Amino acid sequence: MMGNRISAILTRGGLGALCALVALAAVGAVVGYRTGVGARPNVPPGVRGAVVSAFSWLVFFWPVAAALGFLGGCLAGLAIEGIKSAATKRRQ
Repeated sequence: MMGNRISAILTRGGLGALCALVALAAVGAVVGYRTGVGARPNVPPGVRGAVVSAFSWLVFFWPVAAALGFLGGCLAGLAIEGIKSAATKRRQ
């Protein structure tokens, strides 16, 4: 019983990390699409700038985004499991 709860919490943490990485890539893509990439080689704004910028943001910031997303997902999973546990006790 307890193993299932921990598994559910860690699964939600993994999903949180995945969502944070997708959000990071999306922000990088928007920035690259609007402003381009100033690093060498200079990439003008547009689709190519969005792709290069999204990749750059992921390469540099993935540990922070993954850790924060995992933490947020685990906290959300813990809250959900607590609510489910309280509802189950109330029914009994």
